[in-house]
Amino acid sequence: MKFPIIKCLLFFIIGILLNININFNVFFYFLIISLVSLALLEFGLRNNKNYKSNILEFLIAISLVISGITIVNLKDSTAYKNYVGNNPKLINQEHEFEVSIIKPISVKNKKITLKGNLKSYENEGYRSLIVGKILIHLKSDSNSLKLLPGDVINFSSKLIELSSSGNPHQFNYAKYLKSKQIKYHTFVNSNWRLIKSSYSLLRFSTIVKNKCLHIFKNSGLKSDELAIASALTFGYKNELSNNIKGIFSKTGSMHVLAVSGLHVGIIYLIISFLFKPIKLSYNYSWVKEIITLLIIWIYAIITGLSPSVLRAATMMSFFVIANVLKKNSSIYNVISCSAFFMLLINPFLIIDVGFQLSYLAVIGIVYIYPIIFNLLSFKNYLLIKLWTLISVSIAAQIATFPISIFYFHQFPNLFLISNIIVIPLVFVLLVLGLLVLILNFNIYFSIVVAKFYSFLLSILIQILSFLENISYSVTKGLFISGYETILLNGFIFLIFLYLEFKTLFLLRLSLIVVILLISIDLTEDFLLLKQKKIIVYNISNHVALDLIEGSNHYFIADENLINNNDKLKFHVENNWNFNDLNTPEIIPLKDFISKTIIWQNLAIAFVDNNWTDYPDVNISLVVGKPKSLKTFYSNSSIKVIQKGRSFIKNEIINQKLIKNKNTFHDVFNRGSYIYDLQ
Repeated sequence: MKFPIIKCLLFFIIGILLNININFNVFFYFLIISLVSLALLEFGLRNNKNYKSNILEFLIAISLVISGITIVNLKDSTAYKNYVGNNPKLINQEHEFEVSIIKPISVKNKKITLKGNLKSYENEGYRSLIVGKILIHLKSDSNSLKLLPGDVINFSSKLIELSSSGNPHQFNYAKYLKSKQIKYHTFVNSNWRLIKSSYSLLRFSTIVKNKCLHIFKNSGLKSDELAIASALTFGYKNELSNNIKGIFSKTGSMHVLAVSGLHVGIIYLIISFLFKPIKLSYNYSWVKEIITLLIIWIYAIITGLSPSVLRAATMMSFFVIANVLKKNSSIYNVISCSAFFMLLINPFLIIDVGFQLSYLAVIGIVYIYPIIFNLLSFKNYLLIKLWTLISVSIAAQIATFPISIFYFHQFPNLFLISNIIVIPLVFVLLVLGLLVLILNFNIYFSIVVAKFYSFLLSILIQILSFLENISYSVTKGLFISGYETILLNGFIFLIFLYLEFKTLFLLRLSLIVVILLISIDLTEDFLLLKQKKIIVYNISNHVALDLIEGSNHYFIADENLINNNDKLKFHVENNWNFNDLNTPEIIPLKDFISKTIIWQNLAIAFVDNNWTDYPDVNISLVVGKPKSLKTFYSNSSIKVIQKGRSFIKNEIINQKLIKNKNTFHDVFNRGSYIYDLQ
C-alpha cells in the first residue's frame, strides 16, 4: 500500500460530503460498532490472513466514512438544540443579544461587518444560552473600529435570515455564507456596548497585524500603493479599489493579493538562503527546520492568521516535520496528512473554494511540474530558472483551471506572461515589505525602503494595466457543470498518467472521457437552442426582464440600469453567458409603461396607474400602483410584484392576496420570476 493516507483521506472526505449534502444525524454509534468489529476481527481471524485483510480494509473504509459523517455532526452548530434557528421567536423580532466577536470581515461605505458567535439572549428577564454564527453590521466609528476577536458585545436588534436575490446564475452570497454556517445577520445602531474581552492567539494576531498596517501607513505609502502593499504583505484587501482588483483578476494575478502558499514559500526560500552558510552536524540539522517552522508561523501571526495562510503554514509544517523525523514518506502522504488535519478541525473546509484551489495547485506542482519541466532541457542558469517558473505556473494552472472555470467562469489567457513578471516582483516586494517592518526602529530607513517599494509597485501596476488592455486578455462567460468539472479533472489526470506510463488503456479511457464531455456539451447546446422563457430579475430599485427565444433575446429595463454596467454584470450577465445568448436587443422600459405587449402568444402587461384593463393578460408586471385595484385583483394573470410597490405595502388585504403563490409573485421576497414556455 503505497499511499495509505490518501486512501484514508478519500473515505473521510466521502463521509464529510455525505453529511453536508444529505444531512445524516446520528452515526456515532455506528462508528463505535465498526471499531468494536475491527477489534473482534483482529482476535478472531488470526489464522486466515487474506480473508482477514480484506474484511479489515472494508471495515476501516466504513469507519472512515462514518468518522467523516460524525465530525460534521460534532462541528455543526446548526444541529444543536439551542441553535438560534431552532427558535422561531428569535428571528425577525427585537431581542437583546450577547455576541462574541470572531473577526472583522470588511469596512465599507461607513459600515463595518463583523462575524460573531451568539452566546445568549434576554428572555423574560433571564439569560438563555444560544449558539450560532451571525454577521453583525455596525456603523463605522472610532469605537466599532477598535473591536477585536474575543470582544463580547451586547445590543438589541432583530436577526434576519440571509437571502439571495434568486437571479439565475448570479453569485449567491447567502449560500456562500451558509456553507460557513452563517444563516443570519443583523443591523445594529450605535446603542451597543462592550461587556468584556478574552485573549486568544487570534486576538493577538489581529493586534500585531493592525500594528504592522499602521507602520506601513507611517512609511509614506498612500492610496492604491498602500492598499496593494497591505494585500501583498498581509493579505489585507479591504482598501483595494475595484479598479485594482480588476487589473489583478483579469491578468490571472489575483492570487498574489491573498497571502497564501506563494508567500509562505517565499518566506521559506528566504530563511533557507539565510541559513545556508550555517553548517550544523547531521544530529543537529533539525534545529534549522524548527527555526524555519517558527519563523513561518510568526509570519502567519503577522498576517492575522487568515484562512489561506493557515492552510499554507499547516501544509509547510507537515513537510518540515517529515524532514525533522527523517521519514522518507511519499510527498502525497504528507499533503494528505495536512488536509486530514485541517478537515478534522473544520470539516466544512472541503466545500471552501480556497481550500480546494490550494490543494489542487500543490498537487499540480508536485505531480505535473516534473513532467512539464523534463520536456525541455537548458544549460544556461537563467534559462533553467525561467523554465522552472514557467513549468510551475503551467502545472498549477492546469491543475486548477477546471474548478476555477466552475466557480469564476473566466480564464486569464495571459496568466503565463503575468506570472513570469509578477512572481519575481512579488518576491522582491515581499522582502521589501518585511524590511519596512524590521527597519521601523529608524523611520528614515523605513521611508527609503518604502520609496523603493513604491517605485517597483508602480512598475508592476503599469505592466499589469498594459496586459489587461490587450485584446482577449481574459476569456469570460465560461460555464461548466459539476459533472463536466469532474470529467475535465479526470481527463487531465488520465493524460498525465498516460505520459508517465504510456499504456494504451489510459489513452482509451481518456478518449472515452473526452467523448462524454463533448456529448454533454452538445446536448446542453441543443436544449438551449430550443429554450423559450421570460425572466423577471430581482434587482433592487430597478425593473428588468428578459424575453428569451433560443439564443436571441429582448432585454427590457429602466434606463438607469441599462447605463449601469457594474449592476448588469453582477445581476444579469452570468445568466446571458450560461444560456449562450447573443448580444441582447435592449429596449427602455419607458417604451412599454402602461401598455400590454404580445410575445410568443403571451400577453404581458406593464401595469401602473395609467394602465387600462386588457382581456386575457397572462403576466402583469407591476411598475406602479394600478388605478383600479378591484379590476387588477380580478384579472386572472400572474402578478409579478417588485419591492417598494405602495399598494402591496400599505393594504392588509393585499398581504393576504400575495400569499397565493400561484397568482402573485413578489420578486423581492421570492427571487426572480421565471416563466418557461417549453
